[in-house]
Amino acid sequence: MQEPIIQITDLNKTFGAGPTAVHALEQINLSIYPGEIFGIIGLSGAGKSTLVRCMNLLERPTSGSVMVDGKEMTKLPDKELRKARKDISMIFQSFNLLMQRTALDNICFPLELIGTKRAAAVQRAQELLDLVGLGSRANAYPAQLSGGQKQRVAIARALATSPKVLLCDEATSALDPTTTLSILELLKELNQKLGVTVVVITHQMNVIEEICHRVAILDHGVVAEQGTVEDIFSHPQTDIGRQLVYPNGVQIDRLPASRVIRIAFNGGSSYEPLIASLAIDCGVKVNILGADTRNIEGKAFGTMLLGLPENEAEAMKAMAYIQGQPDITVEEVNGHV
Repeated sequence: MQEPIIQITDLNKTFGAGPTAVHALEQINLSIYPGEIFGIIGLSGAGKSTLVRCMNLLERPTSGSVMVDGKEMTKLPDKELRKARKDISMIFQSFNLLMQRTALDNICFPLELIGTKRAAAVQRAQELLDLVGLGSRANAYPAQLSGGQKQRVAIARALATSPKVLLCDEATSALDPTTTLSILELLKELNQKLGVTVVVITHQMNVIEEICHRVAILDHGVVAEQGTVEDIFSHPQTDIGRQLVYPNGVQIDRLPASRVIRIAFNGGSSYEPLIASLAIDCGVKVNILGADTRNIEGKAFGTMLLGLPENEAEAMKAMAYIQGQPDITVEEVNGHV
């Protein structure tokens, strides 16, 4: 089996000491593999940014191990750590561009720091601007660029040293939905073209579903659950998982007292015809009481609450029909989501 490019083992991070100490991260264990897009999601204060900063030792863990590309980061002397960080670039929500430098010179900056000659740095920077779709804006200053363009320059700068890992700390949080999608598409394209491993830190589940292969849910400094995006969306195992996957969960205490079932769509190619097919094939009509569904790479995930007919025979007929459909599971609901 392929070795992880990032292996985090029993990682803890505590700020302060004594009774006022804040335990930001507790016993974190994660394996991230070369070439994947791995998501880390949680609510505000969950410890996401602290965790990502521990990956490149911008924050030094209190205890535990951080292995990146076979190197134990916590044990490297300063000179070796600076060298290792060339393989781990980072982009931020606030872009962090140098306002007095052009787009091209912003990208040249990390190359200057490692002693790259000017001509070679300029050539590399222009290639990267072309790659992120800003080849014609080389001489523009950050103040002349939109938010999405600034983030593209920041991504190009992060790629300047040809890193193996790209850490994205809330990289789309300051952008509008359309621009967010374009940046996520760019990250996906760079992942495929360059083979760079991408770690996405976010509080937005739509970012995870749009781009990630696997995801870890962080809750108060602890990994609540982790797995493939499909598994987490199909069967969240924890309260925080369900809260993030189904933020608009339906409260049914005010719904009719008739028999209620929850359908879970588990990755089938389409679920839209289900209710219509039930009416046409079985002659049974049901009430849609609520739904929270989404499309991930052409597959259907989510849940739907249905009120079955009061007639027992019709209700059983509907249950049998729904249970016979592929990639769907059914459970009865007793007064709660």
